[in-house]
Amino acid sequence: MKRLLLALLIVITTFAYPQSASAKKYDLLVHNNTEENVKIKLKGDENYSFSVPPGKLAKAVEDGTYEMSYSACDGAIDVDKSITIADEGVWVVFGPCPEVEVTAKFVINSNIGESVTVSMSGPEDYELTIGLGKNKFLDIVAGTYT
Repeated sequence: MKRLLLALLIVITTFAYPQSASAKKYDLLVHNNTEENVKIKLKGDENYSFSVPPGKLAKAVEDGTYEMSYSACDGAIDVDKSITIADEGVWVVFGPCPEVEVTAKFVINSNIGESVTVSMSGPEDYELTIGLGKNKFLDIVAGTYT
């Protein structure tokens, strides 16, 4: 009778308090080709937030589907996507940051009474018509010109 009660108690305990199946963890492999740290956020059954320095990193993550978000290159790369971790070798690769074109304001003061055309050759080519007085040219690509 005691054995029957003990067995019944074990069965009731097992069903009343089910043991959670141990979730498998797999490596999320990240290759960061930018020149800065990239912060990754994963939202799913478990939530993760970690920074990846330039280079390669393996992060143990429970299997499942996650909403992944990250931003890099001062916002030039901004991604929200779904990713499923179901086995080893799931790669996320960040490419190099795109080159940012820097523009400048270019001002020429002319005391010549007639219009003059100035040709500039460098990162971009420009033909600027200069009139009498202050001439402002916005958004010229910064660099060295001839």
